[in-house]
Amino acid sequence: YTFVVDKTMIDNLDYTRTDKIILVEDIHQTMDDLFNYFKNKSHAKTVAVTGSVGKTTCVGLIESILKQKHNVMRIYSKRITPLVLKANIINLLNDDIDYIVTENSIYYHDHVKILADLLKPEIAAILNIESSHLGVDGLHTIDDICKFKAAIMQYAKKGYLIEGDPYLDRLHLEEGELKYDDEPLLYNPELEIERIDLTKTKVEDEQFNIENR
Repeated sequence: YTFVVDKTMIDNLDYTRTDKIILVEDIHQTMDDLFNYFKNKSHAKTVAVTGSVGKTTCVGLIESILKQKHNVMRIYSKRITPLVLKANIINLLNDDIDYIVTENSIYYHDHVKILADLLKPEIAAILNIESSHLGVDGLHTIDDICKFKAAIMQYAKKGYLIEGDPYLDRLHLEEGELKYDDEPLLYNPELEIERIDLTKTKVEDEQFNIENR
């Protein structure tokens, strides 16, 4: 292993002579620099999924399908923090990766936005909106959950919403502005929204027959 430490840690570090130590001024800034270096030299596109239920299954299916023709990196974590995301990119992203697939959960009320700002998804999906996140600081109503999850669309060129969800049905694009009813949430002139009708998706004998694209 190589350990990256700052000056406040070096005197308290218990290490052997065989360990490699890189001493830096600020470990958080160094991590940001490394993250941005590997992210910017990569050609990989990010596919991000959020929603109250089913994110892990959906991301697993996307990974499985993309792997048929592409090199895919999946970030494994039920609740990806910015630190976990940066560490994964620094340690695992290489030049051969075509797609990064990830699930963006609400660990804090603005967590989806923070993760989207760090690793800007070109393709984003919101599966459903339920009450399971109520109680998180800043999330007082189910409407709040939907609005904060919608931040996953900030940089996307293609956004997918499940048709028939009573909260997602209230999201709509109007001249590049994503709105919740009449309330503007974000502006993204490149975003296109497609609504997926689940009645056209069925499972038979452990095989997924997707009738829409």
